[in-house]
Amino acid sequence: MHDYIWKRKLRTPVMILAMISLFNIIAGCTESSESDDERVQLKVLSLSEKGFYSTYGVPFMSRFPNVDIEVVTLPLFLEESPQQRKDKQIQFIESEQPDILLLSEQQFKDVSSENLLMELDTLLNQDKDKQFLSGMVPTVTDYIRSIGSGRLYGLSNRFYSQALYYNKDLFDRANIPYPRDGMNWEEVLQLAQLFNREGTESYGLMLTQASSPFQLAIQIGLSKSMRYVDGKGEKITISGEHWRHIFEMAVQSFQSKSIYESSDADQPQPGMTYNDILHLDPFLSGKTAMVISGSFLAEQIKDVQLLDHEKKLNWDMATIPSDGRTIDFSSFIWLEDVVTINSKAPNVKAAWEFVKYVNGDEYARISSAARLNNGGLTSRTSYLKDTEGHNYAAFYDLSITSGGPGWIERLPQGFHSAFNEAGERELTKVYEGQISIEQALQNLEDEGLQMLRK
Repeated sequence: MHDYIWKRKLRTPVMILAMISLFNIIAGCTESSESDDERVQLKVLSLSEKGFYSTYGVPFMSRFPNVDIEVVTLPLFLEESPQQRKDKQIQFIESEQPDILLLSEQQFKDVSSENLLMELDTLLNQDKDKQFLSGMVPTVTDYIRSIGSGRLYGLSNRFYSQALYYNKDLFDRANIPYPRDGMNWEEVLQLAQLFNREGTESYGLMLTQASSPFQLAIQIGLSKSMRYVDGKGEKITISGEHWRHIFEMAVQSFQSKSIYESSDADQPQPGMTYNDILHLDPFLSGKTAMVISGSFLAEQIKDVQLLDHEKKLNWDMATIPSDGRTIDFSSFIWLEDVVTINSKAPNVKAAWEFVKYVNGDEYARISSAARLNNGGLTSRTSYLKDTEGHNYAAFYDLSITSGGPGWIERLPQGFHSAFNEAGERELTKVYEGQISIEQALQNLEDEGLQMLRK
């Protein structure tokens, strides 16, 4: 779904080796907090045993050598429907009874209301470090708390986010003002069109998650917490005035040629080096003035400058387009792991030490310094910065309006892909001047209604 995934794989083996070596060194310099004479057994539920040890297990056991860890792997149940998958995950957890559960964002949503997880507020209140939570990104902890209906059932030490990156030199040459935090979609798209003037040679904007007018319109709508299916899941509502305005804006932006449209020439080819792949990127190569992209891009910019000392990109970031500095969470941030404790955990004390350590200052400091966050961002605010003063607050400095478009998850199986396919087809007709936007949205609404009734 997110385009950061394949780029992370380029460096994953190196990261694992670096993390293991680094934490082995640190283990010799740090005293353990528990008595080595008292052996403690922790049972951890994770998606991957190897991934757990390389990311969390090795550093934690180096810090707490008296703790023995058993890892059980949670099956994905990919062949099941969402409800069947949820039921089987719950059955597996109840059968294995792990002390600690490392859950994906969706898995956490599935089980947070099933009385399987321990509320962490009680443990936080009892802990001697009364400021532990204050050092974490509020947007992340607020989101986790919103999933738990106001209660905190987990913590996440790493998140992936988006920002509006911009090339300051391209803006300066064209005498165009820089983007600013809190701009809405209309303002960003209008700013991009200023680069489609005589004397400017760059595209205004690149969208990493919207390669067509339809995808852009849906992205804009979801960021505004809009929906195209009614609350009962019985009607399609995409032909309304607000959606029509968004689709008009998206189509006009693509027709103005201010948005960079990717081609096969942008794709990595066999035999290319990491440096070759980086130079394919339209933003890194100076073809586009702005790009809405993930937090991994900041690392890639630094990689380009390390590999090519003559290439200096003068850049910064602003918050992604939003309405009044609020945005639907799902279009802004997504979580890597949510670290939770079983409500029936026999070793609550050791489990809490694990949760604190992997979400704490020491782990954040080391993983950030060694760039071991896999393109993500630490949830500790002290380490969300670089030495050049770039606006890293852009990654989290928006308020959230909801816990994500859960209504999409409740749609019939196969609806989403079929609806998107129909939308692409209708908007292509608009883009090519065959039909009006009103007709396209009415066609899509009629076809979508038939999909709902199947």
